[in-house]
Amino acid sequence: MEDTKDTGEPRAAGSVDQNASSTAATAPDDPTAPELEEDGPKRTKLQTTIIMVALCTAVFLAALDQESGYVFCWLFELTYATVPASGLAMVMIIFFLFLHTPKTPLVDGLKAIDWFGSITIIGGVLMFLIGLQLGGVTSPWGSVKVLCLIVFGIVTLAIFLVVEWKIPEYPVMPLRIFKHRSNIAALIVCLCHAMVFIGGAYYLPLYFQAVLGKEPLLSGVLLLPYALTLSIGSGVVGVFIRKTGRYLEPIRLGMAVLTLGIGLLIDLPPSPGWARIILYQIVAGIGAGPNFQAPLIALQSMISPRDIATATATFGFTRMLGAGIAVVIGGVVFQNGMQSQVVSLRVSLGSETAALLSGSTAGANVRIVNSLPGVKKAVAREAFRLALRKMWILFVCVSAFGLVASLFVENLYVKTGLPQHKEGKEKDKDQEKVVPVAAPDSVGGIADKV
Repeated sequence: MEDTKDTGEPRAAGSVDQNASSTAATAPDDPTAPELEEDGPKRTKLQTTIIMVALCTAVFLAALDQESGYVFCWLFELTYATVPASGLAMVMIIFFLFLHTPKTPLVDGLKAIDWFGSITIIGGVLMFLIGLQLGGVTSPWGSVKVLCLIVFGIVTLAIFLVVEWKIPEYPVMPLRIFKHRSNIAALIVCLCHAMVFIGGAYYLPLYFQAVLGKEPLLSGVLLLPYALTLSIGSGVVGVFIRKTGRYLEPIRLGMAVLTLGIGLLIDLPPSPGWARIILYQIVAGIGAGPNFQAPLIALQSMISPRDIATATATFGFTRMLGAGIAVVIGGVVFQNGMQSQVVSLRVSLGSETAALLSGSTAGANVRIVNSLPGVKKAVAREAFRLALRKMWILFVCVSAFGLVASLFVENLYVKTGLPQHKEGKEKDKDQEKVVPVAAPDSVGGIADKV
């Protein structure tokens, strides 16, 4: 039996690496003046494609995992797929993507970049996430390494806020977008939604493998009810917002159904009860779908056109931060849940097997469970189910918090035909400020003006 530890640093770094491409893909064609009638259908199609590709990738990764001899060596093999795909995408962007860009000289453009802000936010987030990942699993929470990573990560993020407030002419995250209560609420909804959505997509395959004893490839296929329903839900909500100009109802209803769906996962059975498993995934997927687009539109409708590009980037960063936190915090809760059962596992399975199925080694040694004899296999599967149950409870609390935050998102009819504005060095000195037309709020929100 091989003892494999999963430290999680690559996942923390990967959540930062994915932000740029995801944000650029979901931004409007002209990020300074989105028009709902023209941009809405394209954004709906693009967002649905991104969701489908992201979740169906689980099947591809599972196939690599199943064919490889080691649980995590597919990370190395995947490089041979991601590098060519990324290179092809870069070539296509260079030759086929035409956007309005400011005609700024290269040197002036480099000087205008908020280098200090970019470095501090990336460094702070990485230190914080890695510290959370290591705490209580590979190192004690009170260890110097964990404390330094968490404390210095928070301090670095505080420095980032000061930097954005005082130093750059063109901040990567202008603090003025946080002045409105609705904007803060929309970003909190985005954060909570990302945590819960990724938590389900990331850890449901672990349930299929560890508790139900399915092969990695089949565990990816079993995730499709979740993937398909949330993709359909995202597309339907995009059409709804385009036709009605309203986004508040999808936000609140989506978070409510998502809270219900993730709560149902707490009741996932220890043996294959397919009707229940598929139904729970469908409910969770229906709840997850609406809030891929609606909170972003809520954010964009409450800010001036000059800030739409940076607000979209902030939204994308918040989503990727939520994804990283979900994987890290979910992993910590799961690993601590397995570690708390180590005494009973030693009695039932023996010291060697219990050591492999406890703490940071549990997720990497899922295949050991299927090799155990009958009674021991049942004990190990129940241990995994109980540990995952604690994690689902955590995500229910996160989703409920997002539901509460959605009550503070204000409802405005989304207007089309916003005036064009320049960006960067070409930006007009006297920019107009868009005043959205308040909509009658039939669901209790208070319409406001920016």
